[in-house]
Amino acid sequence: MTTFGYIRVSRRTQDPENQKLEILRFANNQGITIPDENWIEVTISGGAARASRRIQELVDKIEPGDQLIATELSRLGRSGIEVQLLVNELLTKGVRLRLIKEGWDIDPARKGLDLFTELMVAIFAAFAQMERRLISLRTREALASKKQAGVKLGRRVGFQKSKLDPHREEIISKLQSGVPASRVAKDYNISRTSLYFWINSRNLSDLCAASPPEAPKQIGE
Repeated sequence: MTTFGYIRVSRRTQDPENQKLEILRFANNQGITIPDENWIEVTISGGAARASRRIQELVDKIEPGDQLIATELSRLGRSGIEVQLLVNELLTKGVRLRLIKEGWDIDPARKGLDLFTELMVAIFAAFAQMERRLISLRTREALASKKQAGVKLGRRVGFQKSKLDPHREEIISKLQSGVPASRVAKDYNISRTSLYFWINSRNLSDLCAASPPEAPKQIGE
């Protein structure tokens, strides 16, 4: 069985290395090796056509009995329909799918994977898409509220640049999704104190408020 790592970056401010590190940590804990040539990275910078070619490259290269690891379901496509199509294609081909955030290990070789599994994948793909839209909406509403209240947005004059600044949206998204601050800080190789300082210095405290996280779900066990 060969293992593939799947990385998708939907915004220019996101860093594909963060996803790769998360997948590598998971693979290491599971005793799994991912060959260098088996990393599939889909980025927005290459355009939709190039992204489609990279996805097709994955589908053509991966074989029945192989497994694909991704950080979360929403990384598999730009929309719920796109996610569902790719998942269905992989499962039909006999590919084992492992999603870290959801805690899913979907193996077509196991008994019990049926129409219910396909339905659950479709539902969670739709929820993942909705979550992205809600996060974007909350961010815009919070910024508009601050602007209306007379709060000056953006980095204050005289503040030094931070290596976190290019990852602003991604950090906000993680914290709003309930990822612990200590985990976020570790992802960027900084202390939790440094993360809080950066959040406060950029007036992002309200935007980074977390929603209660959902318990991971296991499918096909």
